[in-house]
Amino acid sequence: MYSVFQFLFFMHTFCKILTKCIFFWTFVLSLVCRWRQQHEYLEKLNMQALLNASQNEDEFVKEYLIDHDKVSHSHISVSC
Repeated sequence: MYSVFQFLFFMHTFCKILTKCIFFWTFVLSLVCRWRQQHEYLEKLNMQALLNASQNEDEFVKEYLIDHDKVSHSHISVSC
């Protein structure tokens, strides 16, 4: 049989573990949400860049990314 002290210690430990799990999953979910948002932004930029390239328009998306050190010239590929 457990004493009241042992039971309270167990509950205290259990609560600490649950709190850490909640913090961890909150952190993971925030990263997933940020990743999805970044992915959506990149998809939109990619669509705009493809549209500009297909219509032989100014490639402002590519120039902006290069000028602001988001990508280098070596990371940009052109495929037809």
